[in-house]
Order: sequence, then structure tokens, then C-alpha cells
Amino acid sequence: MSTELDKVFVPLAYNLLQEFGKSMTLTQTTRGAKNWDTGVVASGSSTAYSIKGMEVEYSAREIDGKTVKFGDKKIFIYAQGLPTDLATSAKLYTLTIDSVVWNIETVKTGVSGEDNAYYELQVRR
Repeated sequence: MSTELDKVFVPLAYNLLQEFGKSMTLTQTTRGAKNWDTGVVASGSSTAYSIKGMEVEYSAREIDGKTVKFGDKKIFIYAQGLPTDLATSAKLYTLTIDSVVWNIETVKTGVSGEDNAYYELQVRR
């Protein structure tokens, strides 16, 4: 259930990302199915979402060389209007920032009331 703070801060976060966030493209790729009789794999499909996000560099203390590697970025994006499987199917998505395609390694969900308010993405080239 949403609280009074959710009614204030969720729209505020959205407005701040829209005004100050960087333009990015989140792309969901669906692999094609294989026909086992013929061995042919049907072409997959992709869906692109134009979004705004905020980039944050990992601190040296957060980089452990295994889970978080040098060059990884932390990206915050507004969750509403995006597929709900992003958190569970991160490997099916890529994020394009300034024409550079980043693979999504992990996704953390920020919840407000009953809704996903934002996603925190860990991306890697």
C-alpha cells in the first residue's frame, strides 16, 4: 500500500530523472526458438525502451574484482513502465549509453509501497 511519502517522493524522483538524467536505451532481446526437426533457430526479437538514468561510478572500496569489476557502472532508472522481469532476467537486457552497449550484470529493485520505484543496475562493457 502506498504511503503519503510515496505519493510525494516517487513523482519527485521521476521528475528529477527526466530533467537531469542522461538519455539511455534499454533493450530486451528475446531469443528465437529452435525447431528440433529441422535444426533451424527462428530469429529472435528485441524491444527498445527510451529511458533516462543516472550514472554513478563505483568507489574503489566497492570494486572487489569478482562481483564488481573496474569499469563497471551503477545506473539508477525509474522502474514504472518497464518490464517487471528486468530484475529476474537481467541477462536478456542491454543498456546503451552514448552509443556504447553495456551488459546488465545485476539488478536491485527499490520498492515504494507495493510498486517498484526504481532499478539499480550494475552494467559492464
